[in-house]
Amino acid sequence: MRESLRKCKPHGNITNKDIRLKLRKAGLSADGNQRWQLVFGLYDGANMKITATGYAAVDVDWDESRVYFVEAEANEGWKLVDGKSVSELSLTVYDHDTWEPYEGEYVLLKDKASNDYYIDLVNKEDK
Repeated sequence: MRESLRKCKPHGNITNKDIRLKLRKAGLSADGNQRWQLVFGLYDGANMKITATGYAAVDVDWDESRVYFVEAEANEGWKLVDGKSVSELSLTVYDHDTWEPYEGEYVLLKDKASNDYYIDLVNKEDK
């Protein structure tokens, strides 16, 4: 019996998580400090839950270990860049060591009090 083996790359969300958080190097600042991009990859329409404008602001509640995504306009939020299988929201940070432990995959949740979507930094799947 013949078995087909093909070179392929998995597409889409294979972990059933909504958001992937990761850090990317983003060059040096004018004073020579390393900058980092904090990148939120949004799968399976998570971007449509977060914002209808295509822009989102990010709020961090360290006491609750949550990152909130708040719908915004171009003057106050970052643009979501749409890709074929994943949209990305990225912002510049300088504190790599603060964010590195949180790299991983997350489920997008909705705060009942504010109606904003968030990820719980405590409940992640490792990268």
